[in-house]
Amino acid sequence: MWRVLLSCCFLVALIATVPAAPSQVEAAAEPVPRAVDAAAETLAINHVQKSFLSLGVDRADLDDLRVTDVVTSSAGVTNVYLQQRYRGIDIFGAASNVTIGPDGTVLNVGNRFVSGVSRSRPGTVPVNTVEEAVLDAAEALDLTPSEPIVDLAPAEELRAPGPEQESEVLVSDGGISQEDIPARLVLQPTDDDLRLAWELQIVEEDGSGYWQIRVDAETGQELDRNSLVDPDSYDIFPAPGMSPDEVPQTTITNPADPIASPFGWHDVNGIPGAEFTTTEGNNVSAYADVDADNVPDPGQPDGDASLDFDSAFDPTLSPSANSGAILTNLFYWNNYVHDVFYAFGFDETNGNFQVNNYGRGGSDGDGVLAEAMDGADQNNSSFATPPDGSAPRMQLHVFNSPDPDRAPSLDNGIVIHEYAHGLTNRLTGGPSNVACLDNFEQAGEGWSDYFALMLTMGGGDSGADARPFGTYAAGQLPTGPGLRDHPYSTNMAINPHTYDSIKSTSVPHGVGSVFAAMLWEMTWALIDRDGLSTDLINGTGGNITAMQLVVDGLMLQPCSPGFVDARDAILLADQTNNAGANECLLWASFAKRGLGYSAFQGSSDNRLDGIEAFDVPPQCAPLALSVEVSPDPAVNSDYLTYTLTATNNTIGPLTNVVATGDIPSGAAFVGGSATCGGVAAGGTVTFSLGTLAPSATATCDYTVKLPAGPGTTILLSDDLESGPGHWTITHAL
Repeated sequence: MWRVLLSCCFLVALIATVPAAPSQVEAAAEPVPRAVDAAAETLAINHVQKSFLSLGVDRADLDDLRVTDVVTSSAGVTNVYLQQRYRGIDIFGAASNVTIGPDGTVLNVGNRFVSGVSRSRPGTVPVNTVEEAVLDAAEALDLTPSEPIVDLAPAEELRAPGPEQESEVLVSDGGISQEDIPARLVLQPTDDDLRLAWELQIVEEDGSGYWQIRVDAETGQELDRNSLVDPDSYDIFPAPGMSPDEVPQTTITNPADPIASPFGWHDVNGIPGAEFTTTEGNNVSAYADVDADNVPDPGQPDGDASLDFDSAFDPTLSPSANSGAILTNLFYWNNYVHDVFYAFGFDETNGNFQVNNYGRGGSDGDGVLAEAMDGADQNNSSFATPPDGSAPRMQLHVFNSPDPDRAPSLDNGIVIHEYAHGLTNRLTGGPSNVACLDNFEQAGEGWSDYFALMLTMGGGDSGADARPFGTYAAGQLPTGPGLRDHPYSTNMAINPHTYDSIKSTSVPHGVGSVFAAMLWEMTWALIDRDGLSTDLINGTGGNITAMQLVVDGLMLQPCSPGFVDARDAILLADQTNNAGANECLLWASFAKRGLGYSAFQGSSDNRLDGIEAFDVPPQCAPLALSVEVSPDPAVNSDYLTYTLTATNNTIGPLTNVVATGDIPSGAAFVGGSATCGGVAAGGTVTFSLGTLAPSATATCDYTVKLPAGPGTTILLSDDLESGPGHWTITHAL
């Protein structure tokens, strides 16, 4: 018998992109209601408890786990979010997610469990009352109560929670908060141990802060705080997107998506017919708040019974004189973003923003409160994201600009950017946990920039174009520099960011912009291959695939994700959504900007300890070449066919691709057998394959005739598997 090998060589070079082919990716399907999935919960808990060693914790550390959310995507992938507890008290930050495939296989554990809990035995009974805790928090936040602090819960309500008991109580605002103050007991990890703490949620009276703060339940010392507001300071360079500088005011008719907003944008009761004729409805209430009291100023635009909002915009007038056009634009874009994100999975079960969820899961009562011309600040905007069921607040302040000032409510990129903070906060860690994006190496600002770019993309755009962020509000021309260090572009000369750039750029916007540059690479690699669709809700194309991967990646990544965590979640999303069809293209995109296969993240709370790398995994070498031989094994005088398969795994086309295969010694090439224009000469068959587009494959064959003999000498033959009775096994004790 003959067993033969083929040796090959190839020459590759990169050139420009080639025409793209249409994508087969479908828009998101009807949402799956958030319901109790006992089987998924049990599977998730059992898996992590059995895997305690690999998770770096003691078995007893996982004895008390609480399921906060169970969310199933349209692809059948289920995320079970687990909160680690000790004696019924949540451990802050110890929120992990278990991803389960449609077949019940555990695909990933986003591990954030705390080790040593069972050995440290922290206290569970507070020394300080909740009223004292509010006073301690007020002092830490430099706030002065003007009214008594009163516990609003029934006197007999327990302060230490049990396994089936919620720990939250309600305390009066004391003149330091716009709302009554929710409070609960948690265990706060410190450098040395776990400390019992009162966690309080305080919305400052002037709207300048929205805090989740934890104070020691014994000493009153502040242990930690999180801002629930994602601030965006645009002192000089605010955000991009379509604006009055780029497009004329245009009339859009019946824009509500029938799946995401089945009763239209002005409904709240789920019965046909609008309840509001102003800029208010199920998804958002858009209003001016010049006096910064978080109450709508008089004069919301009114479209009457016909819902005709036709306020004209005059660029020579101040924002206050253009209030109608500003609020109409703000209302439209909040609703449009709601409907687009719904198509990609940000629905009721995943904690989206709606007054009425129409019985489709999740918690009601949290339509966006969008405040234009908010007088609490200038040259700034923000989005506060409380847990599912509590209304988020978008605050858009006037930007000082050469006469006249400008309203960021007309800068669609800023509106999208702020709304996207709500998406990323609700999806990372689950809709009940909105404190998972407070670490230093996280891409919150980058995801928001990315979605702003994606939702303002035009059909004639190119990846190499310079896309600045924030020119309108800054008073710049659309071609201005924008807010970020560099405009977004796949051209490294325009945007040179790599993973190492996070060590020297600003926090959080600069850090986030580096990850957005990586997502922009990935997106344009998919667009160059599969085309671009401007219909984000029903269309197909590379941008649709990219958006879905990023949104699903948010749901799959762990709490407090670093860049490698976020990259791996997107790769996992491609495995679950597309059976890994885009794996090598994704790797090549990340590797181009230093987040390659060997990149090291270090701590996600430290942006200085990462190591960039520009490689891809072995299976994604730039030009993969595989060889099959048939028949195998071959016998004397057989005709032997070699099949060569060459695949371009890069994000750009390869040109001048040449593959060569040897003709085994003693074998004869069969004339005319070579496909792909292969030519045999001097014991070698040469295939000139020309240009291979991204992800393209070329398959070529040639045939040889083996000599008549002597063939292979058989030195040993056995028939172990040929039936019973041929072998006898004995052993001695």
